[in-house]
Amino acid sequence: MFNLPSRPMTSGVCALATAFALIVPALASDAEAAPSGVGLGAAAGVAIPDGDLDYKATFSWGFFVDIPLISTFHITPSTLVYDLKPSGSEVSVSATDVSLSFKFMIPLGPIDPFVGVLAGLTSAQDLEPHVGLLAGTTVRLLPNIDAYLQANYRLILRDEGGNVRDLMIHAGPLFRF
Repeated sequence: MFNLPSRPMTSGVCALATAFALIVPALASDAEAAPSGVGLGAAAGVAIPDGDLDYKATFSWGFFVDIPLISTFHITPSTLVYDLKPSGSEVSVSATDVSLSFKFMIPLGPIDPFVGVLAGLTSAQDLEPHVGLLAGTTVRLLPNIDAYLQANYRLILRDEGGNVRDLMIHAGPLFRF
């Protein structure tokens, strides 16, 4: 009934299949090698302040934006809210930290450990500067969702009442765009 030429049709299908087999893996490997996109994260954890006064550990939470400039260097503006509550006192001072972190990433596939430095302002009773160090890791759960764990140590520089050393440990989701 139908007389289809078998040779030209088979050659075209084989050429198309070969091109597809070569191009798709190359595109997939480029997508994995590309740096992660900008991320929006939520943080929850604990703040453990120490200073001239003996402070209690308190719940801490906040938000941050992870901005990759290159695959191994990210900047991260963040806000964190916690209480500075001296031991033996019923009165606590709510504190808000606004920081800019500079993170050096170690890309290891689905796990990316990092170290960095941070600086910013703490608003409690007064507006005071803070500086610190941080370390942590992100773990890729899905292509656009990471989980992260971070510890940072910051020094709040106060004019009155002595400086406050604050260890914060946070974890949470990081949504990539």
